[in-house]
Amino acid sequence: MPRKNSRDSRIVRTLIEHQPWSKGWSFIPIEDMSHSQTIQTLQDSLIFLSFGYPEGFGLPVAEALACGCAVIGYSGLGGRELFNIPNHNYFTSHVEYGDWKGFVDGVMNAVHAIHNSPSTHIACALKISAYVRETYGDHSFRNSIKVALSSLYRLEN
Repeated sequence: MPRKNSRDSRIVRTLIEHQPWSKGWSFIPIEDMSHSQTIQTLQDSLIFLSFGYPEGFGLPVAEALACGCAVIGYSGLGGRELFNIPNHNYFTSHVEYGDWKGFVDGVMNAVHAIHNSPSTHIACALKISAYVRETYGDHSFRNSIKVALSSLYRLEN
């Protein structure tokens, strides 16, 4: 994943690291990693901070959700729908571009929710991961192409 908005990332990281509730949490930048390293990092993480703006579809957000991460950050415009997946108030938190406090608040809510009920977090992560894999996976992609091609074929005839 190429780093987008690295300035925002550095500022948000510094702001979060200075919060008393962030003790015991660490940041792992997903930069210069192979695809398999990226997947492993996402699967080992509880929270993903999205700094991608602008984005087309919002693939990093979808990949993080599919790996079970709560996601806080920019939708990239193209990924807005991913922040509207039914959730438990904290699992996805859309932040407007440039709203560093929005990141801090979103991470704080996620950290508190995870600490207060780890089992609820795990259940939510599994549910949202399954939803994203089903909705945006290969099978769904192939079906949408078939529907689009069928519509075009009918228009031509």
